[in-house]
Amino acid sequence: MSATAEPPAAGERAAEPPTDKAEAGGKAEAGDKTGGDDKADKGAKAEAEPKDEAPKAPIVGEKVIVGAYLNDIQSLDLKTHSYAADVYLWFRWKHKDFDPAEAMEFANPSELWGHVRNNDNEEPEELENGERYQVVRAQGRFSCKLPLDDYPLDKQVLFIEFEDKNLDATQMTYVADSPSIEVNPNLVLPGFAIDKAKFSISTRKYASNFGDPRGGKHLEFSRARIELPIHRPQAPHLIKMLLPVLCVVLCAAMMFLFRATYVDSRVELGITSLLTVVALQMTLNQDLPDIAYLVLVDKVYIATYLYVMAGIAVVVKTTHLHDDGKTEAAVRVNRLAMLLTTLVYAAGLASLILPKVG
Repeated sequence: MSATAEPPAAGERAAEPPTDKAEAGGKAEAGDKTGGDDKADKGAKAEAEPKDEAPKAPIVGEKVIVGAYLNDIQSLDLKTHSYAADVYLWFRWKHKDFDPAEAMEFANPSELWGHVRNNDNEEPEELENGERYQVVRAQGRFSCKLPLDDYPLDKQVLFIEFEDKNLDATQMTYVADSPSIEVNPNLVLPGFAIDKAKFSISTRKYASNFGDPRGGKHLEFSRARIELPIHRPQAPHLIKMLLPVLCVVLCAAMMFLFRATYVDSRVELGITSLLTVVALQMTLNQDLPDIAYLVLVDKVYIATYLYVMAGIAVVVKTTHLHDDGKTEAAVRVNRLAMLLTTLVYAAGLASLILPKVG
């Protein structure tokens, strides 16, 4: 017998396979959820991504107010043409996209590795008038080619120059504050008297574009300059320079006063005087650098050499006169030579020294 299927009981429904519509609905729901998640992810990414910053305003014609307080000058070295300085520099400006205190660099540093710079504030202060303010303390050695023509009656100008290392004169210029320069009232530089300090602004033109094809053939930068004029006190240095020399000249003049018969003594006196002048000059030159010109004290010593050598020449001449039996003539020559050589020597010293005094 063949088996027959039994009909379903009352109230029961046969399980129906899922229809296409149901499947489509499920997929739609899943799609809605997935789409929502994608939108949320995109929104989160959009929030996480930073917005583009506004472009910085170009820097053109910016004015920076600058000034200086010279705290100390130390160890002026003539041999290296350098000196140590301790100076405070202040800057005031309005543009917020640059910091002239950080971009400042010195134009005449010496031993740059030894320079120390400190800002008074980590960040520039903002003043009530909208300006930004910063103070920089700089310590180090600076170079200045010192003219020594009038040494030891020379007058010198020590200076410190600085400029911006990034912005040229079309972008930024310095303006001197009022007052622009102050000097520590207790500042002392041994061996020198200090005159009134000066502060000036100029434009420095470089005969190069430093390889930057974007610029012209020349670059110009605004430069600030601090000047401290100094001079040596004249009276003490005149005494130090002339007293040893005049003592030698006085001894050398004794050659003219000895009798012509004392030839050996007269010659020895002249040679000793000459060697003494040489020793004095060599001692003095130890404090000076190697220079290719004569300084004032060199000229004084050269005049002294000539005086002593003239005296030795007179000794030789009067010795011959004495040997020829012309004793009276030898005495007259001695006296006349002493008068003339001394007058010429004194006039030469006066012409060298008087224009430098005052």
